[in-house]
Order: sequence, then structure tokens, then C-alpha cells
Amino acid sequence: MAKKGIAEIDFEKDIEPIEESIFKEVEQKPKDPTMLDPEWEAFVLSKFVASELIKGRPKVIGLRRVVRLLMGPILESISLPVAFPSLDNGQRCTATCSVTVLVNKPAVLESHQDPYEITVTDSSDAWHENVTGIEFIRYPVAMACTRAEGRALRKLLSIATPAAEEVSDQLVDVDSLNNIINDNQIMRIDIKCEQLNIDVWKFMNHGKKKYNKVKDIRFDTAAKMLGALVEYERNDNIPEEIKGYNPDWRE
Repeated sequence: MAKKGIAEIDFEKDIEPIEESIFKEVEQKPKDPTMLDPEWEAFVLSKFVASELIKGRPKVIGLRRVVRLLMGPILESISLPVAFPSLDNGQRCTATCSVTVLVNKPAVLESHQDPYEITVTDSSDAWHENVTGIEFIRYPVAMACTRAEGRALRKLLSIATPAAEEVSDQLVDVDSLNNIINDNQIMRIDIKCEQLNIDVWKFMNHGKKKYNKVKDIRFDTAAKMLGALVEYERNDNIPEEIKGYNPDWRE
């Protein structure tokens, strides 16, 4: 019963209906997913800009930024090689990386009430068979460290999509299929000859068969040449007549 002095309202006659759209405008914005939600990975990948992606895979520099954005400041990041390239391991380098983050963002705090530190360690390797691009093959230690960091950052973010630096988009080698020396073999012979101070052309023509151009060399012959260079390095028995590296040998 209405109090005296206050007019009763007839909701059927006196009040104009309000459109539902007005309420929709003030609806609460949906919360970002947490690491426990199945939408988490798609949410994380949506935070990368185009320059931080290669074929949809995040670059390490982008992973660093997104870790800071979604998790908190990176307190420490240490990359260390644990196996250096050598003859015994096929010129493979292995590295580990430990990353420490101060987690203070709601989407990642999960059940924690207060910010906390977390450290993640992972490892990776790099060698001529799993690295694309001559500019990267020449620096297996740096490449292995970068890959290890990428894996640690991905583990922190809890995403499965590999970092761009982890993936080697090697194409089918037509030269090797046709039994012709390939670019990777040429590069490895060149690098090893430079290390041993050997003239590349004199070395290639040191056997019974002589060559007028590199592509005259067979794929399997190039593999044997690489084996011979390894033997020279192991036994230190390089013939005097092939000594003297010439960086312009291709000309």
C-alpha cells in the first residue's frame, strides 16, 4: 500500500518501455581468459603484432614483450651453451636458458592472491641440418641460445606454437636428389677450409679427378671431401701444396 502523499504508479500506463539495447551498452566487458581456459593460446597469439610473427609463429623478441604484457616483468634471463660444436658431435651446439618472471597480472595469477616469482628452464640445439639460412648456420651457439630462450618463454606463457627461430623450413634439396653437390655442402667445405687454412680449389682438385666448376662435383663425392677435411683436422696432416685459404676462390 502506497504511503500517503506519494502517488501510485501504474506501470501499465504511466511508464514508457525501455529498449533492451540501453542495458546492453552497460553490460560488463567479458574477462580475458586465464591459463586454465582452452581459449588461452589463441588469446596469447592475438597479442603479437605482424612484425613479431613469421608464418604465424612468434619471434623471440615478441615473446619477451608478451611475457611482460600478460605475466609481469622479466627479472632475469640467462642463456648458456652446454655443448659446443665439435667434430665428435657433428658441429652441433646445445644451449639452455633460464627465465625468471615476477607474475603480477590477473590472467596468470590463477589461485594466487599475491604476485610471485617463477623460473622456467629449457634447452635447444642448432647445427647445419636444422638451421635455415647461411647467416644463421655460421653462428650455431647464438642460434641455440635464442632457440632455448624461445622455448623457455613459450613454457612461461603455456603455449604450444613454436617460436619462429625454432623452426627450420628446409626445402627438398633437388641437388642431392640428383647427386650433385648442394649449397650446404659447399658452405661447410668453405668454412672448414677457412678454419684449416686450406685453398678450397686446390683441395677439391687434389684427387685424381679434376673439376672446372663446383657443380661438377657429385653429392657423394662432396660428402667424402668433408670426411677428408675432418681427418686433416684430427691428424694435423694437411699437405703443404693445398695450404693457404683464399676467400675469393669462387671467382
